[in-house]
Amino acid sequence: MQCIPKIDKVWPTWQEEKARLEKMHQYPRVPVIGQSDQTEALLPMIERMQRVNWLTRNVILFFDENSPCVSEDIAIQSRGKRWYEDIIRQGKRAVVCGSASIDKDTGQIRITIYNQGFTDSRVLAEELYHIAFKVIKHSRQENLEQIRRWYQCQLIKGADPTFLMPDMFCSNMALQESGVKTTLPNYVVKPARDIFSDRSSIPDCVMEKVKANWSIP
Repeated sequence: MQCIPKIDKVWPTWQEEKARLEKMHQYPRVPVIGQSDQTEALLPMIERMQRVNWLTRNVILFFDENSPCVSEDIAIQSRGKRWYEDIIRQGKRAVVCGSASIDKDTGQIRITIYNQGFTDSRVLAEELYHIAFKVIKHSRQENLEQIRRWYQCQLIKGADPTFLMPDMFCSNMALQESGVKTTLPNYVVKPARDIFSDRSSIPDCVMEKVKANWSIP
């Protein structure tokens, strides 16, 4: 005869549940929706995100199994006209790998990673650095000027002028995170990386500015 387990062995007691809820409040987590075995390659970066307090308070991470195509305008805005024309010449379709926007239901920053980005940590890193760039824009003018000077230097050297500064910066920072050396100087890379340190503290007032002005490049 199989014994029926005691009810308190199946469900936690109120004291245990209370302790769990208090712990969640004390150590909030970035909500991750749709994570699966397919996204395992991104686990180290997700775990890193969970150690950054300001991210846990302001960001939702969503995995979407779709691979939506991107319009010409959006593709050029994200990567520049030269990149888009090269994709077309190769007979490929431009797809969305990741995006960051304000979630209408929660007011939080929602990072969406699509199927094409499930195995590429650079996609998630790039979306994170879009947030970092906006933090810099609204609170660190000296760092912003350094990025501006770097960008102007790239244009002088022949970079695509339709590849806008925020997107070029974030793309290069994602490469840096993957171990690829870029033209970004260390005095730009280090402060940007430090934003995602577990010791980093971004004031709520700065994050409110970031969210309120999200759609402004």
